[in-house]
Amino acid sequence: MICINKRLLTALMMIVLFGIGAKAQLLAVKTNALYWAGLSPNASIEMVTKSRISVEVGAFGNNKPYGYDLKMTGFQPQVKYWFNGRPMTREFVGLGIIGATYHWDEHGINHKGDALGLGLTFGYALKITPRINVEFTAGAGQIYFHELRKTYDDDKWTTNPDVEKAETLTGMVDEDKYGDHYQGWNFMPFNLGVHFVYILK
Repeated sequence: MICINKRLLTALMMIVLFGIGAKAQLLAVKTNALYWAGLSPNASIEMVTKSRISVEVGAFGNNKPYGYDLKMTGFQPQVKYWFNGRPMTREFVGLGIIGATYHWDEHGINHKGDALGLGLTFGYALKITPRINVEFTAGAGQIYFHELRKTYDDDKWTTNPDVEKAETLTGMVDEDKYGDHYQGWNFMPFNLGVHFVYILK
């Protein structure tokens, strides 16, 4: 399973933010209103490093939004190219990565896993005031997932027979014996959003 270490991720993000932010021509904080509508708190920092290039680093998460049995945390860095030569203004295209850990139950099936993907984003930044923008984004990407699925049936977790057999032969207990591992690729929407942006400098 892909391991997304939260402390390592936080450390890497801080290094990026302090290292690039110190040299940034423009620096902004932002949040995605569509994620908030899904009860998923989120925040990003975007830094302009060249005349047409900006770098964005963000994180998001949720815990049982609207009572749905789902818990997720993730990060979403992105590099943007601004077509008109004025970063944080008008049209842009972005190349981004998304990584997440998730855990949810649906129709008697428990899903616990990680996902990592790469995608393209197209967007438009609308300037409201010299310091406030509204940014509209949409894109698509290829997402790899690896998860453990457990099925709840007749008031008990169903057991993976192959794992039980291996336990009998080795005498070792596998904590994931109640379930099966699945992995694969999905083509999915990527970075859909209406972002409120405040330019710090």
